[in-house]
Amino acid sequence: MRETEGSSWGRGPGFWIGLSMIAAMTGCSSETAEITQPDDEEDSIAAAQSALQEPTCVTVQRGSFGTVHDTFLSGDYPTWAPGGDSSLWTGLSGGGSQNRTLVSFDLGFLSPYAIVVSATFRIRVSWNEDHSTERIHRVTQPWSEATATFQSFGAGGFDPAVAGSFDPEGYEYESASVTDLVSDWVRQIHPNYGLILEEDPIHPHLFWSSESSAGNRPSLEVCYVQGPKPHRGGALVAGGTTSDSESYHFIGTISEGPGQNRVATSENHRFIGGVVGATQE
Repeated sequence: MRETEGSSWGRGPGFWIGLSMIAAMTGCSSETAEITQPDDEEDSIAAAQSALQEPTCVTVQRGSFGTVHDTFLSGDYPTWAPGGDSSLWTGLSGGGSQNRTLVSFDLGFLSPYAIVVSATFRIRVSWNEDHSTERIHRVTQPWSEATATFQSFGAGGFDPAVAGSFDPEGYEYESASVTDLVSDWVRQIHPNYGLILEEDPIHPHLFWSSESSAGNRPSLEVCYVQGPKPHRGGALVAGGTTSDSESYHFIGTISEGPGQNRVATSENHRFIGGVVGATQE
């Protein structure tokens, strides 16, 4: 099926039969490839396409794959830029102030059409004073590992909404799900300025940075599938069907057999489709 941005139109039963045929061709049984019809048109298409793919999982970690930046903001030394340090502090500082940690992961290997299935942030504790809640937030301003300080970054610079949390207890890797946050970055809903770790200034906690040994560095595991992509004008996409506008997306055929076409209309376009071929008017 193809659709324009912002268009809304109903589907006939043939659409769901067509998707069932796609599932059958990929070897899925009717029990494992059950397709429901969510209210949102775009989420429906993404869910159907995701069900037919095995996710690809990639771990972004300095020295292994991708680019990672990290530093901490020292409340005691507000003009100090400790980006080259092997440690990252959060919570209560030695002088009674508050420390925070910044981490960013380059996601340029993902296209904006990728559908994020899961994203897990991991960081290793190197010194633990006590239990606490470490909160993860989306950073809202650009920063540099080489120049970021408590003073230059400011008291804000992040979304107050909590995107994930964990208890930095023990001395192993701690993890938190940040799927929604990473999905918004990939879909370009928000610019990817990374995340910030902060906690109440009651206990201090220390983590290993990307300057530490390879087995201690922060990481982000992203599992994703490829979503539908727009086709350039005139591009042949399937069964003799052409996409004549950059805003159209080709997903699949619309009915169960030749001569049994269904017609879907909107104020923007009309689509006539079948298994053998399709035309757009």
